[in-house]
Amino acid sequence: MKKRFLEICVDSLQSALIAEEAGADRIELCSSLDVGGLTPDPALFMLARQKLNIPIHVLIRPRSGNFVYDSLDEELMVESIRFFEKHGANGVVIGALTDQNAIDVPLMEELMKATASLSVTFHRAFDQLANPTEAVDILYKLGVERILTSGQKATAEDGLPLLQQLLEVVEKKLIILPGGGVNSENAAKLLAIGLSELHASVRENVNYSTSKPNVSLSLGGLPDEYRYADYQEIVKLHNIIHPHET
Repeated sequence: MKKRFLEICVDSLQSALIAEEAGADRIELCSSLDVGGLTPDPALFMLARQKLNIPIHVLIRPRSGNFVYDSLDEELMVESIRFFEKHGANGVVIGALTDQNAIDVPLMEELMKATASLSVTFHRAFDQLANPTEAVDILYKLGVERILTSGQKATAEDGLPLLQQLLEVVEKKLIILPGGGVNSENAAKLLAIGLSELHASVRENVNYSTSKPNVSLSLGGLPDEYRYADYQEIVKLHNIIHPHET
């Protein structure tokens, strides 16, 4: 049996620490999960690196919106990769497309040059591809190690048919990492088709404050509420993916 990994996507130091304590094997570190995740603040990464013992893969995404990038976006992504590689990241999560929903190979080649010895995951830009199965060989030749995908559906559970097809296409070349709505209710179903890694961003609402916010001023979301990683849900996922450790 392939070694199994539970990757938890987090966008705060608190969530990173919760994820490790609850049994995550690896984290994907980002910011702004509410817009799908962006490149994290360097200070967040540095503190996470100091405090965590598990591997940290860093999302490299300079802005929200689509995955078609210009030359300035490219410069920023390259410098971000170099920074995180220099300061102890174990991997990066990257992706870039053309306006025809194909992999932007020239841009990906430049990003790959900056990764040095880092593990590389191609992120959910994959779910926008017009020809996902044909992209597998391109990503393998680029040096990508894994593909994060929901099977081009709203959730990985709904995307099971394509995930199964991708497993057959990749053989042992690449790791298929299912993400999108992964939780303790569907994790076993995903593992049953032969997937060896799971990606989840399970969170719960938190409201520790007793302050009285100015409700007439909205800065996004509820004025006194935020979300951290869900400890109990991660424990459940850990127990499903590592049953012999319980």
